[in-house]
Amino acid sequence: MTVTTVTTDNGSPVTSYHIQIDDGLGGSFTTIQGLTSNSLSLSVSKSTGVIAGRTYRVRYRARNAIGFGSYSDIGYILAARKPDTPVPPVITIEGTNAKLTFSLPYNGGSTIFRAQILFKHHNTVDWVEELTTCDGSQATILQARECIVPLTILRGTDFALVYGDYIIAKVLYENDIGESSYSIETVSPPMMQEVPNAPLTGPLRIDALTSGTTMGVYFSELTGADTRGSAIISYGLEVDSANNGAGPFTEVGGITTNSLLTQYTLTGLTAGQYYYFRYKARNQQGWGLESPVTQILMASVPSKITPAAISVNSDPNVIFTWTAPSSDGGAPVDYFRITFRAKDGTTHQYTASCPGTDPNILTCSVHMSVFWASPFLLLEGDPIIVIVEAHNEVGFSSPSDDTSTPAVV
Repeated sequence: MTVTTVTTDNGSPVTSYHIQIDDGLGGSFTTIQGLTSNSLSLSVSKSTGVIAGRTYRVRYRARNAIGFGSYSDIGYILAARKPDTPVPPVITIEGTNAKLTFSLPYNGGSTIFRAQILFKHHNTVDWVEELTTCDGSQATILQARECIVPLTILRGTDFALVYGDYIIAKVLYENDIGESSYSIETVSPPMMQEVPNAPLTGPLRIDALTSGTTMGVYFSELTGADTRGSAIISYGLEVDSANNGAGPFTEVGGITTNSLLTQYTLTGLTAGQYYYFRYKARNQQGWGLESPVTQILMASVPSKITPAAISVNSDPNVIFTWTAPSSDGGAPVDYFRITFRAKDGTTHQYTASCPGTDPNILTCSVHMSVFWASPFLLLEGDPIIVIVEAHNEVGFSSPSDDTSTPAVV
């Protein structure tokens, strides 16, 4: 504590300042200095018996050669200091909000009446207050020791946080004596989250689950950075069956009710019709944008050609004939793949005279000498086996069976 020099000495210099203090409870005064021995010190301290938070009464008087003058008016001194340096605030993400919690440090003997909470800007240099939802001077926030900040605010222009940034804060506290030091930055801060990225590719057909009027459709999960820091909680699949992908789209699944399915089986479709699919992903921040639209034909591979293709000797050629598949799978047959079995069991094409490129031609003729040569290397008396597969835009049918009465070399 410090007292003021007495300038009116009434003709005799001041020889001592007598300073007294009470017990902080309004009790009797006791001497700190200047009574039994002279002291001209204007600043004194009391280091024992002081209780933080008490307000002590202080008075003093001056002495000269004549004696002591009157006591000063009583002054009041709060036994306190600035608050201790606080521990760093803790931040967690809860849904679409960042929740910040903090603890009050030792108040230094004086009630803490304000906190200042600062968030680190995207530029990692600036620290900014969020006074709408996290103003530490508001009694309700200070008493609750927490505040809730929507992530939309932290993504806004004041903070500009993006996925990959950490949500970091620091705090200081103020009492009647002054402000504490700032805490260190948040330890183990959470990363900013955003809605998922749009998938890069659209849904695809599952050929093994597609036939008649039933179509299987699948799409890829989002992983890594595409989830934007928050686990995917649903994938939404949509289809447009009437407007060539222009919409409107209708839900197949995962939008009204969360679902992590990545494949669906649709029934009651129209064979030969195109359907247009897209999907999107949702995390706790909301729905991301849709994938590209994929055009998928309601079709499967053609049915297996039955009966087996026929081979007939017609010296010096062998004539082969087959039938069209009973079903084109919903997409026109565009060509046939015609192969012949070699002596070693492998199969090979001979497109020079049996190309199969015209889906309307169901026969071809091959000179016998072709089968003597490589790669067939058939010997006299060996059967000449032909295998035919029908193709459409989905793929190839199953191979036809071997004929029971083939031509021979």
